[in-house]
Amino acid sequence: MSTIPLHLNDDAPTACRELFPATSRCTYLDTGSAGLSFLGHAQAARPDEIDFFSGTTDALNIVGHSIDWHAGDEIVVASDEFPSVRLAWEGALRAGATIRQITVTSEAEREEALLAALKPGTRALVVAHVHSITGTKLDLDRLGAACREKDALFIVDGIHALGATPVSLAQVDVYVSGVFKWLLAGFGVAICVVRDRARARMQPAFRGYLNQLPEDGLQFAHVNYPGLFALGASLDLMGSTLGWNLVQGRTDQLVAWLAEELRVGGIELAAPEGSRAGIASIPVDDAEATRLSLADQQIFAAARGPYLRVTPFFYNSREDVHRLARHVLTHRL
Repeated sequence: MSTIPLHLNDDAPTACRELFPATSRCTYLDTGSAGLSFLGHAQAARPDEIDFFSGTTDALNIVGHSIDWHAGDEIVVASDEFPSVRLAWEGALRAGATIRQITVTSEAEREEALLAALKPGTRALVVAHVHSITGTKLDLDRLGAACREKDALFIVDGIHALGATPVSLAQVDVYVSGVFKWLLAGFGVAICVVRDRARARMQPAFRGYLNQLPEDGLQFAHVNYPGLFALGASLDLMGSTLGWNLVQGRTDQLVAWLAEELRVGGIELAAPEGSRAGIASIPVDDAEATRLSLADQQIFAAARGPYLRVTPFFYNSREDVHRLARHVLTHRL
């Protein structure tokens, strides 16, 4: 490890580069650019369509307050979405817009319920790519195409999807995701992809040195630069070293193994087969008691309503899944 001298010579920049060699190839600007390039390639988005914010809720609210809402505009969202997904649009009420929260009665019918809710006056449909409680994954292409037929924006919270499952933005207008879940990059950074169709209906809610007129980007000030380094390292590991096909394919396989073992014991995951991603939500009689019982065995899960929510990822093994299934089935008895 380098020792910092008490006195630097007159050429301080050179001295600093000698003390910290990484600065010759890594700066926060380079890291941000690399992240933009990688995310743009992975999501088929241009780097200038991607902004960074401090979190998913932050980004959703900035989007919500930047859209030019009008009286009579309708925003559709499911009533069981995570609060940030439901509440970020309340500023639109001041312009005379309305928010219609629909009830989803069955996970198998979630997509159909959203499609049926689209009306001529709908100006935005807001969804989670993967539902935070049930783990149901939506078909973004199908929903987005329906939104375009109604001239509605399609806005997606992807925090429970990005990194664990492929993302298609072909029909998506806004895609927002923090990076501390499946991207393993810590708190304090979220990406926000805003396509041209959405930008045309926006005026940035906040202005700063990064989006001075005539710029129309939403990012107005600096971001969490240390967080960008963490994101860059994570993208390099999962995207370059391991490869997304391995990471996401392995995750799908682990969830499939879990579903198979539970099905033999008479339990079906909450998300329908064919609409599953990394979140596996297991219906149990007492989710909190089951969670505590599993924790005693060093198996960690979350209690979410009537479900035990688990998130197997590429670093887990089939034995991990087997132990989990065995303990869930045993605790039920």
